[in-house]
Amino acid sequence: MAEIVGKSNKKQILILFLFVLVDVLGFSLILPILPYYVAAIDQQFHQSNNNNNNNDNNNNNINLIENNEKIHIQSSLVGLVLAANASMQLIFSPIIGFLSDRYGRKTLLLFCLASTFICFLMFGAANSLRTIILSRLLDGIFGGNFALAQTYIADITIGAERSKALGALGAAFGLAFIIGPASGGILATYNVRAPAFLAAFLSLLNFIGVYFLLPESLPKEKRNNQVNWHKRFAPLIIFDSCTREIIPLFSERFLFAFVFSAFESCFSLINKE
Repeated sequence: MAEIVGKSNKKQILILFLFVLVDVLGFSLILPILPYYVAAIDQQFHQSNNNNNNNDNNNNNINLIENNEKIHIQSSLVGLVLAANASMQLIFSPIIGFLSDRYGRKTLLLFCLASTFICFLMFGAANSLRTIILSRLLDGIFGGNFALAQTYIADITIGAERSKALGALGAAFGLAFIIGPASGGILATYNVRAPAFLAAFLSLLNFIGVYFLLPESLPKEKRNNQVNWHKRFAPLIIFDSCTREIIPLFSERFLFAFVFSAFESCFSLINKE
């Protein structure tokens, strides 16, 4: 891809930096309120079943402060909501990658962003734990945004420039996790659903930005039209790729993801204590 590497790709890298920043910002907005939100929905559901005639609460305006000392945090449910998303990404991310090889990066980015927008709307409007879990499952299936951004970078850069560009995406990821949880916590003091709807709005902005500003990085003549579905299942890819050089990288990535996911799950619970 050396022919497309040069000054012309700086604009794409900047757009992808903003894309990852906004995308991860949307996800990180809901992290600090996730236990409260799950518990509030669960409590609301049981109250409506036990006392249908005396339910005066507005389902669309759960006040975080009023429920803070009343809600029993169900840690297992919080872990289940996060695991639902991650488990679907494990299975379907390789398939999303294959489809982007066949139909183009931009097409799949737009599809994934549209699904992320819908899933955040589902999450924000949820009135049951079933809907919350379903929204995270669907986002895990169709939300390969970050992986596609990395693939796009691989298409338009080589050598040292690729390392710098991937580092920029990592910086965007970290910056979003600085801004997002604090912003989500502040918004949730007014309405616990607000972070989810803001995340949906950010996904919509990303969709518009990618559609109008980001060109396709994989021309039709370079796309892969061969279907090898048996090689697209994540565990098979890992086993096929396990060479002596790759195993340490897989191990390091797994340990990092394990620790980071544990932090995500426990972050809000620790803060409440």
